[in-house]
Amino acid sequence: MGKKRFVDLLKNKGYQVKMKKLTGGFVNKVYLVTAIKGGEVFEYVVKKYQSKAEMKDMLQGYNLISALVKTPKIIYKNESNKEVVYDFVKGISLKKLIESGHPKTLVAVVKLSKALQDLHAGHKYRPKYDQYNSPDEKKLIKHAKIARNKGLVNKEFITKLQKQIKEYIPNNKVVIHGDAHLGNFIYTEDGELYIIDTDNVRISDLNSDIGRITVQLSK
Repeated sequence: MGKKRFVDLLKNKGYQVKMKKLTGGFVNKVYLVTAIKGGEVFEYVVKKYQSKAEMKDMLQGYNLISALVKTPKIIYKNESNKEVVYDFVKGISLKKLIESGHPKTLVAVVKLSKALQDLHAGHKYRPKYDQYNSPDEKKLIKHAKIARNKGLVNKEFITKLQKQIKEYIPNNKVVIHGDAHLGNFIYTEDGELYIIDTDNVRISDLNSDIGRITVQLSK
């Protein structure tokens, strides 16, 4: 496959190429690439990873999620360049849809519910970690302590949180999105819902997704 960038391959085929950096991509750089040739216009999303390990982890998650729900198709990947290219899905994020009061908001939220149901029902795995010691539990405690240091919560809250975590362990773990904020769900003009940004897909507790979505919908 070599070290040629995707945009260079397009240029070599005679396409006029334009690149625009997209918002988001706090860790990895994300670009919208527009390729024009013979009056035809094609759009792609190019994501550049910081390491091959991160790219490999994403591809493993992508293989899990793409078999269960609609997500943009990967059309090109180059491990040497740590570059992955997706078809661009035209639509509006659920975040913007809800904020705008769009008449299709309720329809889109119902589709979101169905997509999450399909995702979480796809596979079930027995937890492989000891109780009170899962990666998600550790992460939750870590962020709670950061919030405490910032004065957002008190010691009593941390103690209560730790107690609740120790009393809970899921019977099964499933495929989750892992970054289920409303900006990562795209509602298209033809009424389809796509899940984007699969960098954090993993096997974990479905409440990680449900909790985040519920908080955002309740705002």
